[in-house]
Amino acid sequence: MHRKKNILHVISSPRGAESQSIRLGRAIIKRLLTAYPESEVVENHLLQDQPSFLTVSHLSSFFNTANNRSEAERQAIMYSDKILQEVKSADILVIGAPMYNFTIHAALKAWIDQLVRLGESFRYLPDGKRIGLFPDKQAFLAISTGGRYPDSTSDPIKNYIEDYLFTILGFIGINDITSLRIEGTAEAGFQANYDFITRNIVEKTEL
Repeated sequence: MHRKKNILHVISSPRGAESQSIRLGRAIIKRLLTAYPESEVVENHLLQDQPSFLTVSHLSSFFNTANNRSEAERQAIMYSDKILQEVKSADILVIGAPMYNFTIHAALKAWIDQLVRLGESFRYLPDGKRIGLFPDKQAFLAISTGGRYPDSTSDPIKNYIEDYLFTILGFIGINDITSLRIEGTAEAGFQANYDFITRNIVEKTEL
């Protein structure tokens, strides 16, 4: 087993030290470092370096060649190029995803919109089949929710985070995904047992 991995920690909570998703993400990374002690960790805090919502300049830059981009397009695409390189360089992604109104924070959605680019993170074959370009990566989701949401329910009030992130990560080729959840953070007397939640992390990385 290789002792070094490049780990990318994507943070999407504005709550800083009080954030359960940040604490869980760092607990996951702590476990990973026991398995891969020589690893390097890059932290991308989306509320400190906020991705822009997509504009016309972003979209035109994505579909234009580098030589033909306007100055506005070159400026617009810089953030997307930066995070694409971060993901390309990573072996493991740890994505913090606190729940807001049953789904992810807008900053995380904006990051995803800058990441999912034709020809960079996915492409189409001549027969129309789509392939993701990040097949050799592993992802851990650090999800936190104020309430508790059963996995199987017909109630439309539910956790939409996992379905969405599994779908979009799979779309770009990342199918080795482990979801860890902290639920009930808004309940009186809430305490999180990070050691228990992350106890099987090392087993999941020994591929």
